Amino acid sequence: MNNKFRRLIWLNIFWLVIYFLVFWNLKIHVSDAIMFSTPDSKEYLATSNEFFKFSETGHSITRPFFYPFIILISHNLFGAFGLWILQLLCWITSINLLFLSINQSINQSINQSINQSINQYTYPLTCQ
Repeated sequence: MNNKFRRLIWLNIFWLVIYFLVFWNLKIHVSDAIMFSTPDSKEYLATSNEFFKFSETGHSITRPFFYPFIILISHNLFGAFGLWILQLLCWITSINLLFLSINQSINQSINQSINQSINQYTYPLTCQ
């Protein structure tokens, strides 16, 4: 197993432990009241219901299609808990993408600085 993959696994374990510790200390339960407590989340639910019922109330004009569709599927199949798992997976995915992009940019900058230092010291030797 390569080093980057191992670090990614440990990063996921670390953030999952942090996430569940915070969630455990909040002493709340996953429910529709929690998952749809903000006006924005209510609008996304209304948008997904518009798409499902083919009705027009206006939310589908201002909101995208794909995310409300995913909300609709996960909420209808698994309820609020399914939507909570979906949000958790999106959060983990964003952490992984952020880690990989930072790791790649740091490696590139390290490689560039190594190449520049090698070129800086070897170029005068080749010009003689």
